[in-house]
Amino acid sequence: MKLQLRMGAITLGTCVAVLLLVSGAMATPSFTNGGFEAGYSVGGWDVMTATNTPGWTILYGSNGAFPRLNRNQANGGPYGNNNELTQFATIGGVEDGETSALEQTVSGFNIGQTYTLSWLQSSEFTSSDQLQVSFVAGSSTASAIFSSNPYPGGSLFWYGWQTFTMNFVPSAGSVTFHFQGVPNSGSYEVGVDNFQIAGTSVPEPGTLVMLGSGVIGLAGMLRRKINR
Repeated sequence: MKLQLRMGAITLGTCVAVLLLVSGAMATPSFTNGGFEAGYSVGGWDVMTATNTPGWTILYGSNGAFPRLNRNQANGGPYGNNNELTQFATIGGVEDGETSALEQTVSGFNIGQTYTLSWLQSSEFTSSDQLQVSFVAGSSTASAIFSSNPYPGGSLFWYGWQTFTMNFVPSAGSVTFHFQGVPNSGSYEVGVDNFQIAGTSVPEPGTLVMLGSGVIGLAGMLRRKINR
């Protein structure tokens, strides 16, 4: 009986380990601070830094004034509303010649699998501020341009938020995303928020075969020992 109990405990421990391995492999890759809520915009309209916008690589524009971290009016900020939660980012447009950008490297992708990038986007002051999404490394997916809803007028800067999506296929386990205004588009500062990735990274077939073989082998060994 003691032997059987001990064998049962070993079997249970093995099953738990296998489940942990599989669940870890099925995690969805995600942005760090994808909603810009980590850190804090003191004045509500602040140039981004590593302190107030952790997780992102900040590429300053030609005048050093963008990208910026913003708190919306519902939370004491001077601009914007209706975005996800409190804070959002603005990337330079005509004020810096569309030279500022945000980047982030995300890991945990399965090569060749299709994933969906989604985010919120809004115009500041034109009929349609634009954002160009491209991949610096880890994917050969072509860049694409996305046009925001028109600026509503008056003081309603960054109010007309909408969700955009883009499919991409990783060619490596890590992908570097690049977000920038569109050169010569005449856009002002496009607002962005709530970057997310959908598409679960499932275990590769070789991993599943290896795990399955190990479990079957262990079960056979335990059965032989118990039947002695």
